[in-house]
Amino acid sequence: MIAEHIFGGIKVSGVSLSGLRTCITLPEFKICFDLAQGYPFAVPMRHFFITHGHMDHAGGIPSLISQKNIGQALKPDFYLPEALVPPMQSIIGLWEKIEEHNYSYALHAMTPDSRVNLGEHHFVKPFRTLHRIPSLGYTLWEKKKKLRSDLAHLDRAALVGMKSRGEEINDHQEIPLLSFTGDTQIEFLDLSPEVKKSKVLMLDVTYYDQAKSVEHARK
Repeated sequence: MIAEHIFGGIKVSGVSLSGLRTCITLPEFKICFDLAQGYPFAVPMRHFFITHGHMDHAGGIPSLISQKNIGQALKPDFYLPEALVPPMQSIIGLWEKIEEHNYSYALHAMTPDSRVNLGEHHFVKPFRTLHRIPSLGYTLWEKKKKLRSDLAHLDRAALVGMKSRGEEINDHQEIPLLSFTGDTQIEFLDLSPEVKKSKVLMLDVTYYDQAKSVEHARK
């Protein structure tokens, strides 16, 4: 069953069950975080950000590609930890042979220094996480600009003149709207402190009560 909620003004929908499936979409932005087994509700998305290569998070990539190719949809873009790209390329290649069809898709190797622009006002940036295989989390950022406070007294003609001379008249802000971690130990926050500033932080947890000890969870 797909869950839908509004967090920080952002619609979030998807499924998540520890060890079995995780697939979270932001329909407004055509973004999907992780892909589980490739559920149909994820097919309309455009950008797929994969946190790591475990089956419950990334197993559905070939299925999603096949579904999109059948429907002649726009080529999907997948963003993955760079170590995951070569083996995933091989897996997809085998499915191309099985289906006797050349898929249309793109795999992009991600590092914490990467940046994926989503139009003029938003972008996604990876951050480091701590898992037993290579992994990343992702933050959706908003870009805003407003007139510099020291120029507020100027009229429109003066501002237009400054802009025509190539002078910067705006202050630029980058605001972290939503961060999605995938599987990680909590110490990732020490590696990526900017994630703490996100309006919404989605943590993938295995245990959320005291039934199991921290030591058991880590093991």
